[in-house]
Amino acid sequence: MTLRLVTAKNETEEQDDFWQGNTKDSSLKNLDKETLPREKFLSLGADALSNAELLAILVGSGTPGQNVIELCEEIMNDSENKIGVLAKKGVNYLCRFKGIGPAKALTIAAAMELASRRRREVDIYRKVKSSTDLYESFAPGLQDSLSEEVHIAFIDGAGQIRKIECISKGSFDCSLLDVRIVVTKTLLGGYTTIALAHNHPSGNALPSTADIQSTREILRGCQMMRIRLIDHIIIANNEYYSFSDKEQLEEI
Repeated sequence: MTLRLVTAKNETEEQDDFWQGNTKDSSLKNLDKETLPREKFLSLGADALSNAELLAILVGSGTPGQNVIELCEEIMNDSENKIGVLAKKGVNYLCRFKGIGPAKALTIAAAMELASRRRREVDIYRKVKSSTDLYESFAPGLQDSLSEEVHIAFIDGAGQIRKIECISKGSFDCSLLDVRIVVTKTLLGGYTTIALAHNHPSGNALPSTADIQSTREILRGCQMMRIRLIDHIIIANNEYYSFSDKEQLEEI
């Protein structure tokens, strides 16, 4: 009976903390209620909150000398106030901030991953009309990766992307495109049209000599098996390079 009473008390305290914007943080007590991130979210909606305020809802509390909003502003400033930059920060890096332990760092990392997966879901069944359509479909799964990855999009007879799959993960600056994997997965899936993409974590979207050579080998392998490779996209941050736009697939 005593245990149940204590548990109920703790649950009540947690609920009070939520609705009162974590008022145990003395530096938040004097703030207007409408400026607290949780109350602001509920009354005005998510669009009214800054990146730091949204992050503060995830983090929950600050430190004795720094409230949660100030802590999250520090984190966002360190990430140029860009969610994409924050998404690349690892758990160990986030733990460098005073007040961010493994649990809070994992909460942030999990939120970033959910956002990335949500964007990838939207792009399935997109009709491919240009390299921009491919970039917007591939980018959510590649632009935040710290290591080089190769993704393949399987395209149906109507020109719609039916599936995007990672087929290779490499080191920070090197990943091999294997023609056997590309051809095998395409034929087993019953597809005849594909597009490829990989990222350059360095931030430079221009193809390397190895990129050009690998693309040449894959194009030849696809042609032998009557598979149409419509493009190879290289993604670096918010930029991309298209082999098709540069007419390099014809030259190869």
